Amino acid sequence: MMIEINWGDQFVRLAVEALPELGPVVDEQVGEWAPSLVPGTTLYAAIGARIAETDRGILERSGIFDLVERGMLSASEHVVTLVATGLIEGLIAASESLGTWQEIEPLLGTQSRSHANAWINFYMR
Repeated sequence: MMIEINWGDQFVRLAVEALPELGPVVDEQVGEWAPSLVPGTTLYAAIGARIAETDRGILERSGIFDLVERGMLSASEHVVTLVATGLIEGLIAASESLGTWQEIEPLLGTQSRSHANAWINFYMR
């Protein structure tokens, strides 16, 4: 069962609904940081890393990347920051390490892919 968190929790709940494999990652991160709140970018990076480990077919069916794109287009700067600097950058780091980035990159929406490519070009090349 997912532990309640105080920031971006709507996005996290929707992510776990879309991809239930994320639930244990969220619980683990929240538990490791208790009684303090887990830093948002830390949690979102862990979510991104777990997405990188997930079978592409499951990812395609889950709608998780539609949610990520909605996060990137959010009116909330806080949510955009968490998704961009936490989830997407965590996704890139893990998928580069796993050798799955080429499979995952085409699944990203326009804004998500734009941020990912800018980050890769600036930090990883």
